[in-house]
Amino acid sequence: TVPKVELASLFFDRYHVIYNIHIAEFFLNQAILFDSQDSTPPAYAYYQLARISFIQGNLNTALKQLDTEAFHYPDHSKVFYIRGLTLGYLGRDTEAVESFREYVRQNGSSWAGRNDLAWLLFKQGKFKEALAVIQPAYEKNPDNPWVLNTYGTLLMNTGDLFTAHDILVQGYNASLLITEEGWGLAYPGNNPAVYRQGLEGMRSSFLKNMQLVEEKLRAKGTPLY
Repeated sequence: TVPKVELASLFFDRYHVIYNIHIAEFFLNQAILFDSQDSTPPAYAYYQLARISFIQGNLNTALKQLDTEAFHYPDHSKVFYIRGLTLGYLGRDTEAVESFREYVRQNGSSWAGRNDLAWLLFKQGKFKEALAVIQPAYEKNPDNPWVLNTYGTLLMNTGDLFTAHDILVQGYNASLLITEEGWGLAYPGNNPAVYRQGLEGMRSSFLKNMQLVEEKLRAKGTPLY
């Protein structure tokens, strides 16, 4: 028989058959109820529940579920990523940064971890520190529009306007090559119904940032054109 945690993924995760987080939540709770061994829940059961809670906006519940996962499985580094997101949405940016730092420490090649950490540092006005975080992600993923948007925005805010514009144009062009399904792969727990809106939002963000760079250059007397 298929383990119940894996069954839940069929209704929730990246390669879901049918997207239904309520069915996924049911199977995860069933897994905890029936498949726990000596009070130890199945691996990733509480982690997946936390992801569902996060999507539903139940952020404090998500934190408690992540704490449970980490207690039983301290080597599950993905916990630090979701905890960072959750803390960030709660406005607890300092704690969120600490969680993402730990995730990046254990998963240094993860562009997503570096991207989210860089955005949090950006929110705190730590532009140079954020650039140092995103630079390795850019070097390894030079065609990744998420990374390019972050990198270009940070370059803009540190005054490197011409390079910022080049990066943002590159990122916008890369975003034009992404399908709605491709956008959704970066957000494996999200409802497919939001894929189009998310992709359009990404492209709009590039255009707004490009326009902002152009305005800054004109204000300095060094227009692009």
